[in-house]
Amino acid sequence: MQTPQRPCQQPLGLADYVKLSDEDLLHLMPDTPVEIALNQVCIWAGHASILYTQGAEGLQLIEKGRKQFAPANKVNVIDTVGAGDASMGEWLTSLLTQPQASSKEHARFAAASAVAACQYSGAFAPSPAKVQNLLKENA
Repeated sequence: MQTPQRPCQQPLGLADYVKLSDEDLLHLMPDTPVEIALNQVCIWAGHASILYTQGAEGLQLIEKGRKQFAPANKVNVIDTVGAGDASMGEWLTSLLTQPQASSKEHARFAAASAVAACQYSGAFAPSPAKVQNLLKENA
């Protein structure tokens, strides 16, 4: 008997880039240990690059089975609304504007952008200068 597919399985297989939070992963597979669930998502996503965000812990960029961790700067958090969008946006911006950069650098840009977004109330796109300042602090 075949195991039924989860609703997210097919779309993940079509994607080139996936942003997934620790909360998303919990909702997708609530009864599965985190590492097993994350590995399953990587299998379903196939060739896709995955940005796995973990709130104040930072994030992981997973490409071709390799994980690159980027810590989150410690800041006074005002609001986390928009942090995931900011990390995804900065990750894609980094990929497009700096294709020669390493996975580590792309991950650092995404993490810094998420942190910057948390320093304001509401969904806020941080300025490039704010992101650069956070990158310097976390060098």
